[in-house]
Amino acid sequence: MTLEQGFSYLTIPVRPSLKSLYPLISIDDYISWKLEYGQPFDPWLRVHVKCDGKIVTTCHRAMYIPGTVKEWEAWTGLSFMQSGRYVVSGALNPITIDLAEDKGQYVEPNVSLVHKEWE
Repeated sequence: MTLEQGFSYLTIPVRPSLKSLYPLISIDDYISWKLEYGQPFDPWLRVHVKCDGKIVTTCHRAMYIPGTVKEWEAWTGLSFMQSGRYVVSGALNPITIDLAEDKGQYVEPNVSLVHKEWE
C-alpha cells in the first residue's frame, strides 16, 4: 500500500537486538534505558528512532512457543532437572519448565514502533 492509497504511517514490531543479554529485565524497563544523549540503549531500537520512528508500546506476548520437556531439552541442549524458570541463550525472557505437566513454554516480547509520513 502507498501514501496515495491513504496510509500515512507504518507500525513495525521490533525484536530488540541486545535484550537477550538481559533476559531477567522486563521489556518495559529495558526500553526505558537510554544512552547519555537520550537515544535508546538498544542499537536496533536506536536505528528506528534515528529514522524518526517512535516507540509506541510493548507487546508482552508477541510469540509463544510451547513444547514438552524433552522438546525443550533438544532445542536448548539443556537438562531440566526440576520445574522453574531457565535462562536460555538468545531468548529475550526465561523459559518456564513444569515437569509435572511435562510442559515447557517461552513467551517473547517485542516493541512496536511507528514511522510516519515516509516518502
